[in-house]
Amino acid sequence: MKSTVKLLKTFQGKPIDEYVMKKFEMMDESIFRISHQVDGVLDYIKKNPLQMEPSSLINIIKVSMMPLSIPKNIQINLPNTDVI
Repeated sequence: MKSTVKLLKTFQGKPIDEYVMKKFEMMDESIFRISHQVDGVLDYIKKNPLQMEPSSLINIIKVSMMPLSIPKNIQINLPNTDVI
């Protein structure tokens, strides 16, 4: 897109009126913003590889339940053996 806009700005060396040139500049700015956002996402993904590590399933369940308001008449039975 960027190359196309650049090519259109210099199309056969003919003069381009101010209105059209302003639109080309707006397109350039939009393309820059989009490219910057995409580059940012790609950089974030590349810099944060997935790091797997063993975790206690019982602990994950307990931590997940902490913010919950569990009624007193509900009993939660966790397994006796853990899966890691």
